Amino acid sequence: MQEAILNRPFILALALNELSMSPLRTKSLRDQVYRRVCNYIESSHDKGVLVLTGGEPFLDIRLSEVLTLARSRGWLTSVDTPCMFQERPLLDDVQQIRLRLFSLNPELHNQIAGEEGSFQKTMAFGEWLASNYPGEKILIFPVCRENFGETVAVLDWCRRFSFTPNIFIVPRQHEYALDVQAYHRVLKELCRLPLTDIIID
Repeated sequence: MQEAILNRPFILALALNELSMSPLRTKSLRDQVYRRVCNYIESSHDKGVLVLTGGEPFLDIRLSEVLTLARSRGWLTSVDTPCMFQERPLLDDVQQIRLRLFSLNPELHNQIAGEEGSFQKTMAFGEWLASNYPGEKILIFPVCRENFGETVAVLDWCRRFSFTPNIFIVPRQHEYALDVQAYHRVLKELCRLPLTDIIID
């Protein structure tokens, strides 16, 4: 049996926690699982990309530890954030930030995010990143029933603030899933978008 050779970069995604709203609470990934991932990174001879998701990675007390470990082993790191943190996080060991936006309409974004004031925090952090963060900036825009008409405006926002847009349609099981007619219309619109400087999942 031949040994499998993976195309680089090898991407390892780790959800550090889960969020529940009203009130905001986090449920951390079990430490046993977390330690296994750390042991893998430490013992791996190949470098990869560690993608930290959640929940909100910036609320996990182990974030600094795993970022330091990744850096020491030559791994790149990416953090996916819905901006649920209270204080602006340190980004010294983070090569890519993935900012999540549900709508350019403040009320609609807050409604989908499930947090009052989420839009203002997301916009403030995004504009701060545009001026101060030298790493790669990606704006995640999940297309759903409530926001599917905003794609062009979101692309304009990304160009203005030097973000790479990452657009995808939410799964049909999602609370805000598109109906069948809107789904096909959105697919046609996505097919007409430029294929450069944009990520479509």
